[in-house]
Amino acid sequence: MLKSLLTKAGLWKESFLHVSKVTPIITQEDIRNNFNIVNSLLWSWDEFFPQGIENNEFNRLDVAPWVMFISRCASVEKAYLLKVGLFDEKLIYGGEDQELGYRLYKYGLSFAHIDRSIGYHQDHPAVKKQVADGGKTFFTRLYEKYGVEDPELTLMSVLDPIRDIRIYHNTLRILQNNGHTQEQADLITALKSACKTSAERYLKH
Repeated sequence: MLKSLLTKAGLWKESFLHVSKVTPIITQEDIRNNFNIVNSLLWSWDEFFPQGIENNEFNRLDVAPWVMFISRCASVEKAYLLKVGLFDEKLIYGGEDQELGYRLYKYGLSFAHIDRSIGYHQDHPAVKKQVADGGKTFFTRLYEKYGVEDPELTLMSVLDPIRDIRIYHNTLRILQNNGHTQEQADLITALKSACKTSAERYLKH
């Protein structure tokens, strides 16, 4: 996907296949004076949400709204940050904004989605370590701090909400329902137990 995107923008070089360090594709000069290059690298929302961005699951806040508290494009009053604390410094890179969002959520704040705000994000080189880590540092810290009783957290150990937000949200909706029959209630209990067991793995290593 990356190669096709860069090729379409006229920026692909075969040498990219052999680099062993972070290689700039666009420069600060491009950002200041030739922003069309940046625009050419942006994925269209239509590619991700053919049904229309207004209907996509990322916009829905009825369950786990804190998951989309992405700090590159978020706003919260300073007083609340001082109440709940700032970023957890044990999370060097990856998940620190979601963890902060979870604390704000538990403090009682409501969340709102504003689709007129656009955030541009370039991954830090440390993202390679995060991928190699498989999220272990994030999940271990999460369950050390908050335990393994909240399905919103334990479900993350088996479902990445960013990659599978629709499945994550729909599963949470099921878990928050007590079930209309005893069979449904038993299945929900079993699913909660499975998520808890999955989360507990991170506390054993």
